[in-house]
Amino acid sequence: MQEEPEIIKLKAELQALKKRLKQDELMSAISKSFITEGNLSTLIRNALMMTGFFMEISRVSVAVLNKETNELEFEYEWVNAKHGVPGRRHQSYPFSPGEYIYDTFITRGEVILACDNIEDDPSLALLLRSLGIKAAAYVPIHIYGSFWGILIMDHYPGTRHWDRGDVQVMRLIADTVSGLVIRNEGEKELVRLKELAEQSSQAKSNFLSRMSHEMRTPMNAIIGMTTIAQAAGGDTGKIASCLTKINEASIHLLGVINDILDMSKIEAGKFEISPAEFDFGRMIDRVVGVINFRIEEKKQQFIIDIDKEIPPRIIGDEQRLAQIIANLLSNAAKFTPGEGTITLQVKQLSRQDKFCDLRFSVADTGIGITKEQMGRLFSLFEQADGTIARRFGGTGLGLSISKNIVELMGGKIWVESEPDKGSIFIFDVTLEEGAAAAEAPGKAEDDNDNDFSGRHIILAEDVEINREIVISLLEDTKIEIECAENGIEAVKLFRAAPEKYDLIFMDIHMPEMDGYEAAETIRAMDMERAKTIPIIAMTANVFKEDVEKCLVAGMNGHLGKPLNIEEVLSTLNVYLRN
Repeated sequence: MQEEPEIIKLKAELQALKKRLKQDELMSAISKSFITEGNLSTLIRNALMMTGFFMEISRVSVAVLNKETNELEFEYEWVNAKHGVPGRRHQSYPFSPGEYIYDTFITRGEVILACDNIEDDPSLALLLRSLGIKAAAYVPIHIYGSFWGILIMDHYPGTRHWDRGDVQVMRLIADTVSGLVIRNEGEKELVRLKELAEQSSQAKSNFLSRMSHEMRTPMNAIIGMTTIAQAAGGDTGKIASCLTKINEASIHLLGVINDILDMSKIEAGKFEISPAEFDFGRMIDRVVGVINFRIEEKKQQFIIDIDKEIPPRIIGDEQRLAQIIANLLSNAAKFTPGEGTITLQVKQLSRQDKFCDLRFSVADTGIGITKEQMGRLFSLFEQADGTIARRFGGTGLGLSISKNIVELMGGKIWVESEPDKGSIFIFDVTLEEGAAAAEAPGKAEDDNDNDFSGRHIILAEDVEINREIVISLLEDTKIEIECAENGIEAVKLFRAAPEKYDLIFMDIHMPEMDGYEAAETIRAMDMERAKTIPIIAMTANVFKEDVEKCLVAGMNGHLGKPLNIEEVLSTLNVYLRN
């Protein structure tokens, strides 16, 4: 007996409703994957399994694009054991422009619904027939907007017609896989960032421990030797020995402080290069002179090889270039045993117009470096390994600072080394050739060069011991010094007798009126001498912006503390020999 059309229609609608309910149930179950804990592989395979059971299909797979080989590789799969699904012939398939699937996914981002009589791509239909697949669906998966892989559904027992609800489920599964991958990558990134933060924290902790040691050690020497000298009575030899050691410890401490200040500038992004013309040979001589005593102390052989083609005068940051070379030579001396060899070589690689490509290298026969250590060598707060500080000392900042300077100069720095076979630190920079040096008139060097009898200066300095130091350092010059304890007193002294004074040394941080305001006040006075008297900053503010601020305030020059007597005398000769 044939069923009535209404009954047939009702049965079809009921079947469709059941299917929609199953699809809704599946979509709800799949959505829970986002809040389920577990590894990526397990979560994706669970999603594929649920899809296969609910949709009653033979196989659900995910193929991921390998961008290096340009192939789709099957990474995740669920197979319905009841359908007798055959194994895959291949675990990867080419995925390149011109193919139907490639153009559909990449160009249009569409879902492909296929059966064995598909008309759009005969080669795909042929492939499906050869595999015994009656129906298939291919859904693109995107990660952050880029094609990542394909969700594939294969059906074997009989023809399967895909409806709109099926497509919704497919897209949800594809989005679920995409979301799980993104979540997994995010979790991996969080773990990576956490590990980096922990490593950075540990590195900084180790750094602070080294800094404490590096600063307290010379301070201990300074305080200890001072105590010994005070108790030495009239033993001048003992006192002289103490003073020598105090001086050495002070120089070391100043180096540590300078490294820390440079590091803070680097971290704040305020580390800058200040190019100017300088004598290249004199710069090399000065660096060698500073480092030579350490090399001689360990009886090491020191070879210097400077290319004669390098121009005598160069335009660049002399101080920073010297700092890099000094750092590399200091490390070479530190890590090379007694009677080892250290070589400083500077070569001109090429020259175009007025620009010279220079290569600096410092080679040693020291302990060498492993490949693993090289990865940490130029990082802030780190040394090649944890035993370096204990065995050799040092802040671990020199190479990182040097790398930053080289890169600011537009160059690169690297190391070539093997354990126990020494190291070669190399850096390349491009510098501009300076003008030919004019012949300086000869100057007789006699005992009267620094005799400033009859000259008068104002020393504006609020700290008594600093005033005492300057007065003592300049005692032999016979210069007359009048002191002011703040900017107001300095301005009063000058206003009372403007023609009396030949120069003003001006501290910056002073009570009541600082050095900047005092300089500006003097320059604003309605008298000719106020416009011409040399005002030299004498301050511990030594950064580039500090120097520029002094010049903007009307000062003529800058001397950094702690004072270098040679620089002080040189400044006096520049401004008082007229």
